[in-house]
Amino acid sequence: MSELLVVPSVGVDEGPIKMVEYGLIEQLLEMGWNVEFDGHHKLTDLKPAEDPNIGKLKKPRYVSRVTKAVAEAVESNLRKGQLALTLGGDHSLALGTVSGTLSVYPDACLIWIDAHADINTPETTDSGNLHGCPVSFLLAVDDLFQERISEFSLVYIGLRDVDPPEKEILKKYGIKAFSMYHVDKYGIGKVVEMALDAVNPNRDLPIHLSFDVDALDPTVAPSTGK
Repeated sequence: MSELLVVPSVGVDEGPIKMVEYGLIEQLLEMGWNVEFDGHHKLTDLKPAEDPNIGKLKKPRYVSRVTKAVAEAVESNLRKGQLALTLGGDHSLALGTVSGTLSVYPDACLIWIDAHADINTPETTDSGNLHGCPVSFLLAVDDLFQERISEFSLVYIGLRDVDPPEKEILKKYGIKAFSMYHVDKYGIGKVVEMALDAVNPNRDLPIHLSFDVDALDPTVAPSTGK
């Protein structure tokens, strides 16, 4: 059974909603999935009256509240034995989705498909946008997050725009990463197999797949990222 959880995000909230409106659920049903649509989660009610920056970080309280709500929703569905499919606006959503998964499957590996590493820390981020920092929180690089994933359980696919501080973090932790160079050289099928070999060699661990649309070729998704 698949649980479809749609979480809007300011600025890009129409994307997930439009995917549902244009037939995503029907397509999943045609593929043989039993879909239980959980509806559009209205998280704007969680927005605090005031949300000043903490250091460089923007909207930290709002993101924190949404993260908690998303984590609880994902955890609830997974404990029912369902597969949680979550659609959101930007990749800060993974703070909640991955945490919800780890609370049920602490041995899960994380496959992060993205043009960006999203592993800046509160100190290294230039923009202060939390959608560029979720992996550093999930790795507890600065001991700021409760649900932690091991660096040995994380692999990237599709990187093509990584900040210098992020490269240092990837090197420091020895995190396996396959860039678009590898995809072009070996093909996506081979890269997926190599990624699984890195984090799930026996193919016996739960997998959390986190996908950012800007991992797609810009000719396919021209309105996102670099």
